[in-house]
Amino acid sequence: MAFVGETCTKRYLFTPENISDVAIRLGDSNPAHHDPEMAARTRFGGLIASAGHSTGIFVSLLAEYFTKKSEAYGLEFGYKLKRAVPSGLDAILTWRIVAIEPARKLGGDIVKLEGELTGEDGRVYIEGKGALLLIEKSGKTAGV
Repeated sequence: MAFVGETCTKRYLFTPENISDVAIRLGDSNPAHHDPEMAARTRFGGLIASAGHSTGIFVSLLAEYFTKKSEAYGLEFGYKLKRAVPSGLDAILTWRIVAIEPARKLGGDIVKLEGELTGEDGRVYIEGKGALLLIEKSGKTAGV
């Protein structure tokens, strides 16, 4: 199913359009996500992604990766926001399995993960830790 050391990774480009769109959908009205003129005058020098956007994209990699071969359910996640995620960042999202614990009562394994969202230059924007419940797919379909 999964093994310690297994890694998943993908890239994601933060654009002015997706930064504003996601912030609006999340109800985040901070002008640093919507108003390029105002954002240019901030300490960040331009639009930045909301925490909901950057952490959401970061953790969504796990669902994308693990649900190809298992049922996957998030149990807990924590993030350290090291830097604001700027518009134009071509981010590299990476998660590694650091431990696996059998969870017989839950019918699967609890997988502990550590990860980071970085730029191409290696600068870390977000560090994350989390746990997923992975359940081997039975091959049954709904209604059967």
